[in-house]
Amino acid sequence: MPFLMEFVNELERLKETAGRIEVERATLDAKRQQLTRDLDAVKARARVLAAQVRAGIKTKYGYGSEKLIEFGLRPRRRSLTSLQEEQAGAALVTPPPDPDDTSEPRG
Repeated sequence: MPFLMEFVNELERLKETAGRIEVERATLDAKRQQLTRDLDAVKARARVLAAQVRAGIKTKYGYGSEKLIEFGLRPRRRSLTSLQEEQAGAALVTPPPDPDDTSEPRG
């Protein structure tokens, strides 16, 4: 059927083109996967380094220093309840009498 040869030839050309595109797509998929693995490795290393930098800053200035705020870090602060408990405990504790004190008892 000679009148269909033009279509058959075009189909063969399209089949070859599709094959080349499939190979290129598979190559790009493999490259994308490798780039994703590389990016994940870089991000993991960056997280480790950032943690080391934060720890170094805290070590230099102290974990409770307000200077940490300048670096975007939160200083370690005591909770309000622990401060209140400490103050309440200090008020309940009376110092022992001084044995060298010869003054008269107050009363």
